[in-house]
Amino acid sequence: VNDQALKREDFSKVWQEGGNKLGGLNLDLVRHLKQQRENSQWLVLKKEALSLLSLDTISTDQPIAILDGGCGLGIDVVYIAQQLGKRDILPGSRVVGLDFNKEMLTYAREVTLQDAAGTFPSNLAVEFLQEDMTVLSTIPDNTFDLVRTDIALQHLDVTKALPQLLRVLKPGGKLVCLEGISLGGFYTTDDFVRETYQRAMGHLTTSKTGGTGVELYFILQNLGFQDVNLRTFSITNDGKMLAAADEGWIKTTGLSKMLVQKGILSEEDASRYVERFSEVCRNNSIVQIATAGLVSAVKRSN
Repeated sequence: VNDQALKREDFSKVWQEGGNKLGGLNLDLVRHLKQQRENSQWLVLKKEALSLLSLDTISTDQPIAILDGGCGLGIDVVYIAQQLGKRDILPGSRVVGLDFNKEMLTYAREVTLQDAAGTFPSNLAVEFLQEDMTVLSTIPDNTFDLVRTDIALQHLDVTKALPQLLRVLKPGGKLVCLEGISLGGFYTTDDFVRETYQRAMGHLTTSKTGGTGVELYFILQNLGFQDVNLRTFSITNDGKMLAAADEGWIKTTGLSKMLVQKGILSEEDASRYVERFSEVCRNNSIVQIATAGLVSAVKRSN
């Protein structure tokens, strides 16, 4: 891989505490996550991932504990609590949202949770914790019946995070992960945009390991999990969708500045890239095709 090319960790740093800078520009992480939910394809994937938790059939003989790792704005945490609240659950049941970004947790507590007040029973606790999934220092062994992640593990060292998720799952507990497989390429009629993107990020569009989703599939089988399954989904964004997801072209501008900092583009070519990229989006002469993986597994009972 070209040492100058952008790497996965360059983008992962954006989600770290105080790291919401893309090429020196201030990225509104809350708005970014909300825009993701405006994409109908992502909503279908999220719904599919949530359905794998089987909240309508989970045993209620004991208090239920569910962890959402990398919970972001806490929207799915509240949804899980609302669905679980339809069951005859025992006191002591709880849904925990975990993230290492304070901005996300503040929004989850002060906006998402407050807006959902009264929509789930009082005997069901909803909590938000600031924690690192590669450590989980405040969570005891065998705590949760269900653990889920949603485009979170790809920003971490999965070889450190997965043993922790295994540890905090109860024997027989289920893990459900929606993660990326391929970032996808930009296919466009503009040679400059296509060649610039490929030069900077082409190695991220394909991976010898298959991306995070495939990595999980292999690692989980050797880590104390059984019934490991992988399903893949294609996501297609045209120019209009890409434009809607990048208001003011702040993400594209930030990307171009990162490419300058890496020595991949000159200042002149960076400006040209933003101009030409925005043009092909407006003309709808560009398509992005990415792949996501939905992985589920059960912790062995012995």
